Amino acid sequence: MKKKRKPKNPKSWKVVNPNAGGVDLASEIHYAAIGHDDPDRDVRSFGATTSELKRMANWFLDNGVNTVALEATGVYWIPSTQILESSGIEVLLVHPSHVRILKGKKTDVKDSQWLQKLHTFGLLEGAFRPSPEAGILRSYMRRRDALVKMSTRHILHMQKALDQMNVLVHRAVSDITGKTGLKIIKSILDGERDPLTLGKLRHGTCKLSAIEMAEALNGDFREEHLFALGQSLAQYEFNEAQVLECDIEISNFLLKYRPKDLENLTPAILKKLKTKSDKSRNTFNFDGQTMAQFLVGVDLTTIPGFRSGTVLKILSETGWTLKEFKTAHHFASWLAICPGNDKSGGKNKSGKTRRSASRAAEAFRMAAQSIHRSQDPLADYYRRMKARLGPAQAITATAHKMARIYYKMLTEKVEYQPNLIAQDAEKQKARKMRSLQKMAASLGLGLVDKDGVIYEPQAT
Repeated sequence: MKKKRKPKNPKSWKVVNPNAGGVDLASEIHYAAIGHDDPDRDVRSFGATTSELKRMANWFLDNGVNTVALEATGVYWIPSTQILESSGIEVLLVHPSHVRILKGKKTDVKDSQWLQKLHTFGLLEGAFRPSPEAGILRSYMRRRDALVKMSTRHILHMQKALDQMNVLVHRAVSDITGKTGLKIIKSILDGERDPLTLGKLRHGTCKLSAIEMAEALNGDFREEHLFALGQSLAQYEFNEAQVLECDIEISNFLLKYRPKDLENLTPAILKKLKTKSDKSRNTFNFDGQTMAQFLVGVDLTTIPGFRSGTVLKILSETGWTLKEFKTAHHFASWLAICPGNDKSGGKNKSGKTRRSASRAAEAFRMAAQSIHRSQDPLADYYRRMKARLGPAQAITATAHKMARIYYKMLTEKVEYQPNLIAQDAEKQKARKMRSLQKMAASLGLGLVDKDGVIYEPQAT
């Protein structure tokens, strides 16, 4: 008779989740584990279809499992999580790097058992997941970002076709998808070849005259390149129509979460909200600034570098309450835009910032990079950090400060206060002055400004 193996659970460990389970996910088959007394029968395999996922949820419930840990593997975790949570089972989504170390041979069965064991003793921390409402907005926003990137590719294809015909539309105008650029391209596709006629299609605000425009549009038109140009234009216009559909869905979704005192908006106000307020490229086809302000109760676009697209992108990735983060430091740490913490033997081995693929962190970095020439205390901070640390680290440091400002405004519903940052700049200036005075005194010199005012060393 074969003896049954006994589970080797450390007696010193405290059981936190006695009814825990673990799931190792894959594209075609999932392995689920429970922690009962028979290790040989505590693991079962299930398919990836919806009926199989429901059978896995029922198996967990039949064995008294009320919480399950699984890795965030691709997008396979999404249907599994949705079905398990709809069955009343709590799901803990963990980062794969937190459970990667496993002694011995690595198999799917052992991975599921290891997840179950770690979850039983409370050694796993769940990844941040925004609220279901924020998840819906995130899906819309990510789809819109993908469409915008596709449109950019089609613009590049149009520019390539024009270059091959030596038609310099994209050099004669700043944007070939503007009014003048599209008029010229469509006229070329309709059969117009006269450069003077094409040059007269210019908008009144164009810098080039009609004759200069005609010189740039005198090209060598070939059928194969015209064919590529026509297809690229059709794809671009189709993508732009889909972006518009996305914007309609996003605006309708945001209007559902407006404050109670704004529930009965007049048709005129609704029409204004659904009108594009910013005429620049790739902006929303509705008043994104007002929509975001309705959603959170404070205007986050007052932060330098923040536009409506930046705000809505961050809100879709993090939610609009941030209740999952205790402090602004926790929020910045999750974004991975703060110094690292690698200590050993009482010494700091490294303060390098962790790598992160967070779209919210990317939005903060882009906002920090965009203010390098603006006249604002936050931009002064960026330039000061750039002189000390270099451009890359200055962007991270400014993004960190922006994240803390964002957290305070969103959680406490306060307005942006640039004077507080200006006070920090004044303190920095005073510290520099004291340092210069000490250096001058050590050399037997004194400080005199351009007006002849003498600065004496201050007593400390």
